[in-house]
Formats: sequence, structure tokens, C-alpha cells
Amino acid sequence: MSRLTHNSVVRWIATVVLAVTVAVAGPMAALAQPGAFVTLGASLLVQPMGGGEPLLIVSGSIPHDTPLPAQVALPVPEGSQVEWSGEIIGETIEEDIVADAVIEERDGGYVAVLTLTRSHIAQVEVVYPGATRPGPDGTTEASYEFLAPAPAESARIAIGLPPGSTATAVPEGSLAAAGPNNYTYYYTERSGVAQGEELGFTLGYTLPVGGTPPAPAGGPAGSEVPPLLVALVAAAIAGALLMLLAARARGRNSARMVNDESAGSQGGAPLTEDAADDDGFETRVTGESEEDLAGNPVSSATAALLSPRVLLIAAAVLILGIVMVMTMGGERGQVGVIDASNGWISQRVSTADAADRIEFSIIIPCACPPEEEAPKMFSALATVPGVATAALERDTLALRVEYDPTLTDADAIAVLLRSRGYLP
Repeated sequence: MSRLTHNSVVRWIATVVLAVTVAVAGPMAALAQPGAFVTLGASLLVQPMGGGEPLLIVSGSIPHDTPLPAQVALPVPEGSQVEWSGEIIGETIEEDIVADAVIEERDGGYVAVLTLTRSHIAQVEVVYPGATRPGPDGTTEASYEFLAPAPAESARIAIGLPPGSTATAVPEGSLAAAGPNNYTYYYTERSGVAQGEELGFTLGYTLPVGGTPPAPAGGPAGSEVPPLLVALVAAAIAGALLMLLAARARGRNSARMVNDESAGSQGGAPLTEDAADDDGFETRVTGESEEDLAGNPVSSATAALLSPRVLLIAAAVLILGIVMVMTMGGERGQVGVIDASNGWISQRVSTADAADRIEFSIIIPCACPPEEEAPKMFSALATVPGVATAALERDTLALRVEYDPTLTDADAIAVLLRSRGYLP
């Protein structure tokens, strides 16, 4: 009897375990496993003097038609320590979603595995202590390498140096471009990367003495200080000129007082109407013409216009107008400032040379107006070194991109747009 009871319990436990296994295995089986990356990128950021260990940022985009959730494995060097991992959603860091990543050894290399639920772009930021080592003649050498865990249509491998640094040994065929926080990025690009292919980059450099901290994140690459300085200098000059005119007018009023007193003492016609302005100077309001210090005739209306009070008000208005015009004019055309006029939404994406241009007929993957989607698109284009400007026509959704052909090409721009769902 006890044996039968024991067998029944064992059978019941086995049934429960099987049910739980099926319940867990079902969703896992439905988890998409992308076969290839559209783009794969890695950037090692060298920290300024005393700024800590180098930070390696690895990102990968999967085809936009891949069903979500999807598990993605991003390559990382051995010894990496995850600082942040997640999904890239919008144009600001605050919009990104945290997704826990686990570093695993796979196929002879190491990968950071995470699951995408809302985006088709995964990113992991890892501290890589072994990235730098002493080089010859007091220089430093930075390098990293890993194996591609899956095929990739294109890959960009880079090392970023902080402001003031000097590259001493750059691999042949490498390109350079300015990036966020005034970093200079040295990179190579590959297309048709095969699974298991070794990717890496090595760069020799020197840091400035004492170190140079990076510029604050989130600000435009173009500084707003020069336009404001010009505005202040122009306003100061204008104010000084108007103050001189005011002083001259004050002298004219004083001269008129002296002349009027002299005329009265010599039996001249007395003043029919006298008035005192706010500065305590008498002003003739009879409508008769007067003379300035040089003996030139000055009408009473002109004298009123040249009064210190009026000139001071004019100086204040002029100064305010100069500051507003110079500030607004300085912002237009700066990196990161969006201009919406004449049916176009445009932005200066970077300081790259706009030597070549290409046009696309894009689609907006969400049900939102072009004004709302354009900033996200421009932010995505800013991740491609060499893209200078971008302009989107509201009605036709024609995208015009200007770029430096020595830093990028039309194919790289198209790959980026396709990975974000802007091209079919």
C-alpha cells in the first residue's frame, strides 16, 4: 500500500516538472534569435589623465523586421565588466531602456547577452582594464579585439581620444572624425563581416599634460560664446556712441540756456514758454529755431530728439536688439540646432565638411508627424562620422544628407537609415 502511494507521488511530481518545463520552454522557444547584424560597432573611449579605466561601447542593430522579443549577443573582450546595457530607443539617453546583460564564453570568444523587447538596437558599455599599456618613447597604446559572434553587413571599429590628445601611431587606412564631447575618433570600417571573424583596433597616443576634461555631454559642438561676445562688444560700441551723442545734446542744451540768458539780459525777446525736462535742463518749446555750439540752426523738434532721455532709451533698445539678433543668428547653423522653414526641417549634424550630397525617399516607421520624427532621425545620422547636415521635406519626406566623402559614403548612410526603419 505504501509502495503504491510512493509511486503515485513520484508520478505526480514528474507530471508537474514536465508541465513546468513545457511552460518555460514555450516562451523561450518563441524568443527570436537573429541570424545576423545589420550594423556592428565598437568604440573604446580613452579617459583623460586621471579619468579612470577606458570605456568600451559596443552596439549592434538587427533587421527591423525581426520579431521581438529577440536575444542579442554583442562581442566583448575577455575581462570586460558591464557598466550599462540596454536598448537604444530615442535621441536622448533618458529614453533608453535598461536590459540586463550577462557575459558568456561562446565559440572561442566572449559575448554580452541581452534581450530586446522594444528596440532593434542593443548596446553594452563595459570597463576594459586591459585596453591600455605603455608604449615607446613615453606614449601609450590602446587596443582591443574580439570575435564577431554573428555575421554583420557592416562594422565600424574605433578608438576615441579626449581633447588635447595626440595620435602617435595610427593604423594604415584608418579614418578620423570629430565626435561628441570634443573627442577625436579613429576608426576602420568593414563590410560583409563573417561569423568568427576577428575585429580589433590599436592606436598609439599621448595625453595632454595634466589632462583635459571632456566638454559637458549634451551640448552642441559649436560654441555659443563667440556670438554672444560679438553681440556684447557691438552693444558696448553702440552704447558708447549713443552716450557721446547724449553728452553732445546735453552740451547743446547748456549752450542754449547760456544764449537764452544772454539774450534776456541784453533786452532780447523773453522766453514765452519754458519747460524743464527730467534732467533739469530748460528746453525752448516756442517752435523757433535755435543754434548749436557751432552756430548751426537746430529746430526745437531736433533738440527734443537729441535730448539725453531719448538717446538713453534709444541706446537701450539698440543694445537689446543687437544682443537678440546676434544670439539668434549665432544659433542658426550651429551643430544640434534644428531649423524649420520653407517646408523643410534641417539640422547641422556635425562640423564635418559638406562636400557631397545624397537624397533618400524615407518612410516614418511610427504614426507621428515629420516634426516629431526628424530630431530622432538627425540624432541617428549623427552617429555616422562624416555626416554634416540633414534636411527633411515635410510633404514629400525627401531626405537630403550632406557628408564628407573622405569620412563616410552613401552606403554607410543608407545602412544606418535602414537599420532605424527609415528605408525599406
